[in-house]
Amino acid sequence: MLNRKPRLFRRGLAAVAALGLFLTTPGVTALASSQGNAALGAAALGAGNTRLGYDLYAGGMKALRAELAVDLEEGGYRVQLNAFIQGFLSTFFSLDFKVVAEGELNGAAPSPSDYDMHSIWQKDKERRITMAFQPGGAPVIDFLPEDRRPEKDAVPEALRIGTVDPVSALLWPISTLLETGRCGGESQVFDGRKLFAVRLEDAGTRTLRATGYSPFSGETRICRVHIEQTEGPKKERSRERIPPEILVFFAPLTAGGPPLPLRLEASNRLGRIIMHLTDAEGALEVQQVSRR
Repeated sequence: MLNRKPRLFRRGLAAVAALGLFLTTPGVTALASSQGNAALGAAALGAGNTRLGYDLYAGGMKALRAELAVDLEEGGYRVQLNAFIQGFLSTFFSLDFKVVAEGELNGAAPSPSDYDMHSIWQKDKERRITMAFQPGGAPVIDFLPEDRRPEKDAVPEALRIGTVDPVSALLWPISTLLETGRCGGESQVFDGRKLFAVRLEDAGTRTLRATGYSPFSGETRICRVHIEQTEGPKKERSRERIPPEILVFFAPLTAGGPPLPLRLEASNRLGRIIMHLTDAEGALEVQQVSRR
């Protein structure tokens, strides 16, 4: 049974990573230093910065702590997501994960310039992917360690043009909600190895109540998210890891503020996945992410 745990848990992490294509709006900073790997660093809370903290439960177990720091100033953005394993699972596994994305906001569409993903698995297996996005061209990718996958598994360069990274993609639904009041649209998301088609559908509203998991309550707008890997390695296997649909509940945290994700619900072969917003601080304002 113990031999199966790493494989099963990696499947769970793969599902969580898929959620991150859309959900990278949790902020990782101060709390990461309490249990996470301090070497990955923390985001400073600047003047235009909002920080959101989330707890993720998979199959009924507390699995991950995720925190997102979003800094939007003068038409540009910097988003940092940190995550680490917590709860019972941390007895058997360790993972520290940090992603930073930067770019410009052009209406509802983020235009990324730089992406840096850094992860440490089981304290010694380090991986890093950086991407430099080129106007009108495909992003330039660098891997650490060097990517030795067969060339046939790589996403064709022509299909990488005009894509956004998983972190930048999270600003897109917020801007869309501000502009139209509803969820909707499609985007192509590239994580350095795999290409995903992400589609948003509006799923109406629901009132959330404060619980022991999250202190936030009130009416929310629900976005139904569909994610499908279209190119890259292990495309067939991704179908059983990525939830068929993800529900994300958005609402402002302050009067006049932008809608932010309060809750996430999904299911895959491992069971139900729920992410709760547990804490928030900062000064994100509507005009920073609305159409300019």
